[in-house]
Amino acid sequence: MTTGGDDGSTTSVSRAKHQTLSGLSALAGQAAIVEAALDQRVESLRGSIRERAEVADRTLQMYAGQQRTALEEQLRIETLRSRALLHNAISDAAPGLAAANWGSSTWGTPPVGDAMAAALRIGSHSDTGAAALLPVSAVPGWRITGEDAREFIAEIVVRAALAFPPEGFELTVFDPRVRGVVGFTSLLRKDFPEHFRPAIHHEEALVTHLNHLLARLSEVAEKMSLSGVTSFSELASGERGPHHFVVVLDAPAGLSGHGADALERLIGGCAGRGVTVLVETPGRPTGPVPLEGDEEFDPDGRMVCLDVSATSIQTSFRELGPVRRDRALTTSQRNNAMVAWLEAISAQADRSMTLSSLLGDRPVQWSDRGVDRLTARIGRAGGSTLELMLSGANPATPNVLIGGATGSGKSNLLLALIYSLAHRHSPRDLQMYLLDFKEGIEFAQLAPEDGDDWLPHVAVLGLESDRSYGIAVLQHLVEEFDRRAAEFKAVRATSVSSYRELSGQDMPRLVVVADEFQVLFEPDDAQAQRAVELLEKLARKGRAYGIHLVLASQTLSGIQALGTKRESIFAQFHHRISLKNTIAESESILGYGNLAAADLTGRGRVIVNSELGRPDANITGTVVWAEPTHLNELRGRLWRRHREEVGTSRRPESFTSSSFSTWSGTHAESVAAVGVPVGVAPTVEGFSMEHGNPGCIGVIGADDQVVNAVTASLAVSILGSARAEGARVSFVDTSDRAVGGGLRDLVSDIDGPTDSVEVSCVGADRAGEFLLSLTNSHEERTSRIDHVVIVDDIAVIDGFGENGPFDHDGFCAEFRLLLTRAASRGVLMVVRFRSVAAFTSLGMFGFSSDISRLVLTTGQNDATRIDPTIRVDDAWPRATLVDTERGQWRSVVPFDPGTLTGGGVR
Repeated sequence: MTTGGDDGSTTSVSRAKHQTLSGLSALAGQAAIVEAALDQRVESLRGSIRERAEVADRTLQMYAGQQRTALEEQLRIETLRSRALLHNAISDAAPGLAAANWGSSTWGTPPVGDAMAAALRIGSHSDTGAAALLPVSAVPGWRITGEDAREFIAEIVVRAALAFPPEGFELTVFDPRVRGVVGFTSLLRKDFPEHFRPAIHHEEALVTHLNHLLARLSEVAEKMSLSGVTSFSELASGERGPHHFVVVLDAPAGLSGHGADALERLIGGCAGRGVTVLVETPGRPTGPVPLEGDEEFDPDGRMVCLDVSATSIQTSFRELGPVRRDRALTTSQRNNAMVAWLEAISAQADRSMTLSSLLGDRPVQWSDRGVDRLTARIGRAGGSTLELMLSGANPATPNVLIGGATGSGKSNLLLALIYSLAHRHSPRDLQMYLLDFKEGIEFAQLAPEDGDDWLPHVAVLGLESDRSYGIAVLQHLVEEFDRRAAEFKAVRATSVSSYRELSGQDMPRLVVVADEFQVLFEPDDAQAQRAVELLEKLARKGRAYGIHLVLASQTLSGIQALGTKRESIFAQFHHRISLKNTIAESESILGYGNLAAADLTGRGRVIVNSELGRPDANITGTVVWAEPTHLNELRGRLWRRHREEVGTSRRPESFTSSSFSTWSGTHAESVAAVGVPVGVAPTVEGFSMEHGNPGCIGVIGADDQVVNAVTASLAVSILGSARAEGARVSFVDTSDRAVGGGLRDLVSDIDGPTDSVEVSCVGADRAGEFLLSLTNSHEERTSRIDHVVIVDDIAVIDGFGENGPFDHDGFCAEFRLLLTRAASRGVLMVVRFRSVAAFTSLGMFGFSSDISRLVLTTGQNDATRIDPTIRVDDAWPRATLVDTERGQWRSVVPFDPGTLTGGGVR
């Protein structure tokens, strides 16, 4: 029974365990359900929190965006307000030409009224680009020194002479060494003899004149006292007389104590009294200037001191800060500015003889489609209007030949012709190719400046055109001629009008205006003969395809290159126009036996002949004045009308011979870019990186400005390529010559667009050691570019000298190993040599053969030493790309380093 009792107890225990386990299992199941529910709730809460966080984030971003937009708009408004205040301040202190840059359309416009400039522009602020003004009335004058002092003085005289009212300026020049620095003012002497007297060369005459000015200062001081004013400019115009500028060159040359004393007395009392003294003291920027004996000349006083270089100006005027000098004027530009000013003054005397009166103020309609001809109004002959009709047939008068001596009004005539055509014909029916070979500034107003009001008809604009560019434009037009011939043939058209009708497509007539076109043929060489060939084809056959030529020149009689082609070319120029000219040039322009232009008197008087110069077909008239204020207003109207018609307005392609090209950042990624060739719509040229790393590129030349421009564009384009992503840059400044103006300044330009480029500079003391280290630091082969090394003036590295700290032969061997292995080890080297001699001298070590890609910034003689077949463009700035392996070369215009950061490293 005991056993049976135990069995019953065991069964009860088992049953209890089972019930307990079942209960626990049920609890576990419930716990799992609760846990799952909790997990689901937690996840739901997390999702809700995330959603709320995202909503909050979006709200914050939207709010931040709104705040940012509001701040940006406020900044924009404040910037515009500040610019307006700055503009007004500049206009008040230096109205009109006193503050205009040399490319401004304001040139040629005499000042309106009797406003006197209190300051003159000397350049632009290095940080803001705004006009940098220096006072001329509140100070006695300026003391000027530096390498470009005389050129700067000449430019200031041009600016002052044209910025003041015609009767409000007088000039005295003391030129003891007869340099003729401001001799160009003789152009104004005939019309204003008392205001632009010949230069004084002897001290006695100078002292006499200075004493006269001192007496005048006394009179002005009395008038100011009576009127209760503190400044010369505050006097009534009838009381004050002209503002007098005294220019003293080469001080103290030609001065004794007597002359220096008179000059010091004038400087001491002329501030604010209508006299400004400009004194050049070569080599002595400040302090007394010793004279013979124990005497000295001390012009400082309250004068502003200037140190002038080719690119910058340092002044003692603290308020001004660092100044970037405006690009220097050429001789032709100075003269042209003077002539344009005289033309404007002459035309102002007869307000009815203006382009605005001829064209009227009617809205621009462009109703004349130029189906058979283009029409331009250029002047008046008695009661009739002088009109030119450029027609391909019935009658055939397609081209125009224009001549005129300096100061006769030729530039004004060309502007009247251009604007008259643009006023009558739409850009869809007329496009212009404008070439100025005389380095003038007349056509500059037609190009985009700060605003969007360029002349919409202009397709190509050559400012300061050179022969290479002129020939490139003619070649482009011949190619356009061939293209049009093919299109005519396709629809069986025989003229522009029939092509439009048969094809239903627009085809604009093309007008080529070339001022001083004779430059194309000087000297008589292969380029000249190519120009003759192209010009003859366009003159003889261009009219059938809507191409018209307007050629202007001061002289045709001495063009030897035309030779036997002269008659066949000019026989296509039915319109002959000549302003005042010599007997020989009158006959050269108008035709044999037609001497009428030699008898013309007065600026703007003209002979117009539309019968190939036949004397009995002469019409004598007057060209209207193309007043700049009207041209500015008309250009704006034409531009706005074109935008209304087509929605967009293509910028003209501009070329300035003496300027760097503008970087666009649109070059092929696989090109180590240097510049663009001289031509129409050029493509970027450089060295291809498609088939591996170029390895080593040599840059040869002593012109730091051009070499640094080339080096910068190479670096920017290489670093902007996918193969060089993440690459670092090392500048090896072997001679420390680049400090403050060269390679080290370029570091900031290249590093600016991105923070991912690691840039380091290696000075002269570490140059050799650094280059040797490169041979061991790049062991692995790669198709990438990991390291760009730019070396300035490799020839001065200590390792190349016999007495340097390195083993000479060992250094040379290691460096050559670096050159040969660079391409396969991810190193791209840009090595600068200051001369061809320095480059070729490395041939004894075998280095020159390892550098097959070269950029020459040298002259023809040096290029010939590299390869006798190379032909160098001698204009500035230019570079010649040479591939010695392939025997190829081409000339380019390097990029402006100042434009690189806008489209550089990405």
